[in-house]
Amino acid sequence: MATIKFSQIPSWVRNAKQNANYIVRGAIEDTVDDMTNGAAGVSKGGTVQQGKVPVADSELINSFRFGIGDRGTSPQNAVANVVAGFDLGDIATAEFSAPHGPAKEYGGNGQPGWFFRQNAVAKFPGHVLSNARKFR
Repeated sequence: MATIKFSQIPSWVRNAKQNANYIVRGAIEDTVDDMTNGAAGVSKGGTVQQGKVPVADSELINSFRFGIGDRGTSPQNAVANVVAGFDLGDIATAEFSAPHGPAKEYGGNGQPGWFFRQNAVAKFPGHVLSNARKFR
């Protein structure tokens, strides 16, 4: 006969929430890594590589900002520090503030888009699964 100690349920819930936070934090960091993965821009002899940030003078890649709630990145506050404060239910934002960011992301004026944000976000569910596998 199997016995269940219902007094253990609160502990199980705490552990499940802690594990879920760990999984999502890892997936966020993996997604940000994808989103900020650079490649030589066309003006530097590179070719368009969808999913990579074009780097010509570093203005675009250095304009990346990431935040959760009112906590955001800065040169002194890395993504890992911001992600460490994440709790389930928080809202995360990521942006490239350089004026030419949207044109590089989506393309324009006959130039193809690089889709560095869009492709990274599309990988998020896979990153969640990958981080969850650590608990099997």
